[in-house]
Amino acid sequence: MNTNQHLSQFYTTSTGNTRPNKRYLVTSEAEITQILKNLVTRPELITVFLKNTNNFLITALLGIDEKNTCLYIDDVKDQKKRNNILSNKTLTITTQLNGIKFLFPVNVIGKTLYKDQFAFKIGFPDYILKLQRREFYRAVPPLEHTLKRQINVEIGNINVDIADISEGGLNLVDRHNTLSIKPDTVIKSCRINLPNLGFFESDLKVHRVVYSDQDPKQQTKYIGCEYIQPGNITTSLIRRYIQKVERYNRYGNKVFN
Repeated sequence: MNTNQHLSQFYTTSTGNTRPNKRYLVTSEAEITQILKNLVTRPELITVFLKNTNNFLITALLGIDEKNTCLYIDDVKDQKKRNNILSNKTLTITTQLNGIKFLFPVNVIGKTLYKDQFAFKIGFPDYILKLQRREFYRAVPPLEHTLKRQINVEIGNINVDIADISEGGLNLVDRHNTLSIKPDTVIKSCRINLPNLGFFESDLKVHRVVYSDQDPKQQTKYIGCEYIQPGNITTSLIRRYIQKVERYNRYGNKVFN
């Protein structure tokens, strides 16, 4: 897996363009500075990805210079990796703190000394993606009981599978790249039948569109959606379905019979 594939799950993609997913985006200078201060104060190992390559390395944040809006990361012993960092110029850093994952791109300013040790000097990021643990448990429908959704688009009704479902949203699978749906699109009146439980209907807001890494021809794409004001009855029905899937995983097909 190359760097772009690793990072794609945290970005919204549409017509070949990539942009940070707004749901997780931190752009306030004050908040960015505070996050960076916390990361330096309570140091954790960081993973550094080099743009458009398969290369990454593990190192650490050493310090922060608020006045000059720059950070310092520890030098690496491997001369080839050191040269790659200096020549690549653009890095993406990921790390965790208190169970929250942080991801941000930075530009390399150069080599320097920090507290009498060699380090890389990097600029402050323009944004940080703050990725908390999933708010909702996602259930994957059993293969024997695939959930489908019919979407009404300009060319007619299209059947798509549902890869997973939670109380907060679901992932649609467009296996033949039929749907030209972009992030922020609202899919009206999504009606889904849950086996032996009934159906629910809700509008969906598209948050991300990504192509499957397993499909080299990029015909299969996943469309991540959030329910728009689903209501207590819908949420309760989805919760019951998720519990049913959990029982299925334990006891087998008789749960859905």
